Amino acid sequence: MAYDARRETILETAASLFASQGYERTTIRDVARAAGISVAGLYYYVRGKDELLYRICERSFTMVLDSLTEKLAATSEPRGRVRVVIRNHFEHFLRHMNEMKVLTRELDALEGAQAAQIYALRHRYYTICRNVVSEVAVASVPPRLATMALFGMLNWIHMWYRPEADGNADTLADGMTRIFLDGYASSAETRAPWTRPTAASR
Repeated sequence: MAYDARRETILETAASLFASQGYERTTIRDVARAAGISVAGLYYYVRGKDELLYRICERSFTMVLDSLTEKLAATSEPRGRVRVVIRNHFEHFLRHMNEMKVLTRELDALEGAQAAQIYALRHRYYTICRNVVSEVAVASVPPRLATMALFGMLNWIHMWYRPEADGNADTLADGMTRIFLDGYASSAETRAPWTRPTAASR
């Protein structure tokens, strides 16, 4: 197996273990065993467990950033660009659900230069998304708040997503874009002042 392909397999194996049992509880021996390689052989590809985590995060952020940049370059309509952000996020992380769990749960385990580089990638991703959201901003809601709310909608998909019930990336992007841009019940006929639900309606 070529070097790059073997390292990809090792990273996918490590992401699966980190996602299922946590970074701290996973050992290098666990990763080597699951990848079908000796511990000594594993060290040919990475220097240690911290580099595995770093490479998983770096690879995932780079992939989602590259695809988003390419797709946004082909879209100029503001609302369409918001949908591009949402669909790109879903498209990537539905294919890489373990990596999404790792990014959500384990970033704080990184330290030093590795942490700085990953947080810089994350900030770049946030900045691009915030700029897109700013194109459809309303004066009463700061773009940062709207962007963080959008990430709140997107980043916990691994907690609830079921393909048989929720559909593919296109279906999810259509629904989430409508909710984010227009609200769940936004038509003039259905819009009403918000009231706290009564005990009978909970």
